Amino acid sequence: MKKKSDDTNMIKTKMREKAKLFGFSKTNKYDKVLKNKPKIKAIIFDMDNTLLDFFGYKIKATKAALKAMQKAGLKIDSKKGYGKMFSMYYIHGFESRMIFQKFLEDVKGYADPKLIAAAMIAYREAREKALKPYPDVKPTLRKLKKMGIKTIIVSDAFRLKAWLRLTSAGLQDEFDTVITHNDTLDYKASLKPFKLAVKKLKLKPEQILMVGDSQKRDIEPAKRFGFQTCIAMYGKKHAPTINVPRLKSFKDVLKFVR
Repeated sequence: MKKKSDDTNMIKTKMREKAKLFGFSKTNKYDKVLKNKPKIKAIIFDMDNTLLDFFGYKIKATKAALKAMQKAGLKIDSKKGYGKMFSMYYIHGFESRMIFQKFLEDVKGYADPKLIAAAMIAYREAREKALKPYPDVKPTLRKLKKMGIKTIIVSDAFRLKAWLRLTSAGLQDEFDTVITHNDTLDYKASLKPFKLAVKKLKLKPEQILMVGDSQKRDIEPAKRFGFQTCIAMYGKKHAPTINVPRLKSFKDVLKFVR
């Protein structure tokens, strides 16, 4: 009788742990939801701030670019220059190919090619050093592969930039498919990239888990499309405003497929 009681307590403890992951406080509520969820056969990952510390590398690379321009002759206060350049990402986009030109036109009056070249070289060198996957990404992806779970990236980044980041981080061979903005010429909010992902995976949406860091760009569109979802909380400062399972670390994704 004691062994049976111990087994029951162990099961209840595990259920409580999973309940917390799914945002529920009561085991019976989690148990009901779990029974209604189809088995996951594939996982779609967002890339930036889900697999890679995008903002971390962006900050380091931007500072390196500014320092290189200063060394090449640009006279500007470091704090002011960094603030100006980073604010321009929000105006022109974090994927903008013209950010240094726009920055110099604003602070110097024209896009000095000497300064642009210095910035680009320093930026790329800093990116190579700073762009790393989050802890446990590689071993977790390999465990998923052994379990027979298909893995796919759906990113709003342009194709070349996405592959540059994946290759720099050593993740270029870890996924079955990589879908970028170039493949549909639209963003996740339109659902077109998700439609392409389902076509490639040959699965029903409810058999697929979407993992991303953005409630607006990842979770909400994925829910509309019918995917199961969870949000990556590591590195985030703000909690989601909707009830969605949360990952405290990347390896927590394994709890959804066991």
